[in-house]
Amino acid sequence: MLVTFLSLEAAAEVERYIKSHSLPDDNGYILVEKSAGAPIDFKYSVSFFRIDGSIDSTTYILNANLQIEVPFKGWTSIGHMTENLSSGAVTTGINLGIAKGSITFGLEKYENGQWLYATFALSVIGGKHIDKTVRLVQVA
Repeated sequence: MLVTFLSLEAAAEVERYIKSHSLPDDNGYILVEKSAGAPIDFKYSVSFFRIDGSIDSTTYILNANLQIEVPFKGWTSIGHMTENLSSGAVTTGINLGIAKGSITFGLEKYENGQWLYATFALSVIGGKHIDKTVRLVQVA
């Protein structure tokens, strides 16, 4: 048995949300869903690296901005990529003065769904490394 407690403020906020989405004369509620094929936005950051992108759930076209965190400068764009993942995973190489390695983007079946994943094999000056695979967002 699962029991959930809400504060009075949280309960009031839920009630306001429900009332703001109800139709006149208690005729139900408005439900807004993302349309099929609409891009699915995602953001992911780990250590010194960040991805900000989207993937089209119909065509599997990936658009992503790749950034690294530079000391005393902050987040700096190192590239943009647009790739079609429908025919398989795509690997992009990074060979900058401050960062080297690769990132592989692909699709995999996981728990009855299709997921966008990224495999990182990156290092930067100073000895920081990222070697991991993560699921970024469910696509279907």
